[in-house]
Amino acid sequence: MANMFSKKIIKEFISWYRLPTEKTIVKHQTTQYTPSQSNVFESFIKGMESSIDKDDIVDIIIHHQLPQGDFSLTCADKYRCNINNFTLYCQGSNTTKLLLTGLRINNLNIDYNNIANLTIENCDIKRLSLGNQCKVTLKNCHIGQINFNNVSFLHVEKGFILDFICPVPGSSNPFSGSISLNGTFIPRDTKNYLLTGPQPYRNIRHHLKSIENGQLANFFHSAELAVERENDTVFNKIISHAYESFSDFGASALRPIIWWFTIGFASALLIYYFDGAVNAFSLDSDHYTGWRDILICSNGYRSVYLSFQSMLNPLGILGIKSLVIPASGWLVTYLLFQGLLSAILIALMIFAIRRRFKISN
Repeated sequence: MANMFSKKIIKEFISWYRLPTEKTIVKHQTTQYTPSQSNVFESFIKGMESSIDKDDIVDIIIHHQLPQGDFSLTCADKYRCNINNFTLYCQGSNTTKLLLTGLRINNLNIDYNNIANLTIENCDIKRLSLGNQCKVTLKNCHIGQINFNNVSFLHVEKGFILDFICPVPGSSNPFSGSISLNGTFIPRDTKNYLLTGPQPYRNIRHHLKSIENGQLANFFHSAELAVERENDTVFNKIISHAYESFSDFGASALRPIIWWFTIGFASALLIYYFDGAVNAFSLDSDHYTGWRDILICSNGYRSVYLSFQSMLNPLGILGIKSLVIPASGWLVTYLLFQGLLSAILIALMIFAIRRRFKISN
């Protein structure tokens, strides 16, 4: 669920976010349309695009019934776009679709929309407010601050959101429908972004859990824990970073698996380099048959066997007899530590799976 952005892109966006708002020069406001007046609304959009291309500082209000059809408002050069305030209070039929793409907007207020599809794509938005049961899809948008008031549908693909406003627990739930983030970056510290603390994540997590959106609630809970450690003790910070690295605070079942295999094969290479695996018995290889003979016939096989024996049977639960043993004392100590780490990773994986699929209440 986290999409990586270069620090340069985010830094440039934050610099733009903190610029003072300039005074509006041109204001565009819709009138009432009948369902068949698509050509009239198209002309209105062309007028807005013309003002934007002239570098005018623009206010836009779309506040009426929209006609049927597919409509798009775009700017040829996003960095020349100067939209100060953009208010959407859209009504339309099931065949009305509106796309906003390549825009730079200081304040975007989506107060209501019941059109079939409202999509905002590749836009830079300082402040986005979602209210009155709005429905919106965001694709690869850069957002400084998003305000959840009353959202009935929100799907966010990629992009980033650097700060959040959400009602506190005990207030009415701002979410009443499907909410999803796919590959979207959100801050995990307050030093490099616009986020001021973990409280917005706590609020969002509480409301998402109340509508049984456990997966996204876990996503925000992980970010919340990462932000909270900024004011924690040194020891707790070390534990927090390790917990985050190994399993994203229990939210990822994949990370422990990746770590488990990485450590296993890395240890096998280490054992192979030092020729650290020897046969457990001083017998000719002919004494063994089948798969046992294969495992002890070369240093490479012995190294892999010894490493993953420690990983798969870290506490000796599956027996203590082995075809291969460590050749030195320091390797014994290393494999004991590796076995303990393997047990922790297996536990983290089971915990993450349990948490994700709600195996227990």
